[in-house]
Amino acid sequence: MGRLSVEKGKRGEREAAAAIRRLFATEARRGRQYHGREEAPDILTGIAGVHFEVKRTEALHLYHAIEQAAADAGKNVPVVLHRRNKRPWVAIVRLDDLPDLAVQLYLTLAGLVPLKTPRTCLKCDRWFGSDGPANRICPPCSRENDERYGEMDERWLAAQRGRKYRNGEPLP
Repeated sequence: MGRLSVEKGKRGEREAAAAIRRLFATEARRGRQYHGREEAPDILTGIAGVHFEVKRTEALHLYHAIEQAAADAGKNVPVVLHRRNKRPWVAIVRLDDLPDLAVQLYLTLAGLVPLKTPRTCLKCDRWFGSDGPANRICPPCSRENDERYGEMDERWLAAQRGRKYRNGEPLP
């Protein structure tokens, strides 16, 4: 793949992340792209249970893109975000996955606790996901993060769309 194609892909991922932030008022940024798997989606977002695969190309091979997203998504809902030159972004999801996607988007927009809360490593300040207290290891720097994570998660949740409440309870 040529350098210009790689740069176009990176720009596309940043554009798609900006669109996710605008539409859902949640954290979204370009992920680390060292190999395709559940822990390394194209876009890291505050939308739990959704794996975004970004394709910024003129000629999209639709089913190949969906299969790649599904293979990388693991248990998450695979969503392909695609945009051609001078065209709007489109989201492509398998029909069978549409109910699960709707649930995850509802939970995000309703301000309910996400199933997977992103965390910021206290050492390297990189953002990574956690499935609970058992996963406190930051993959990039291999640091085990401590009990201060409860505070970090609360701050992240409070920052989501300027929310002041979670599950009907006021946040500190």
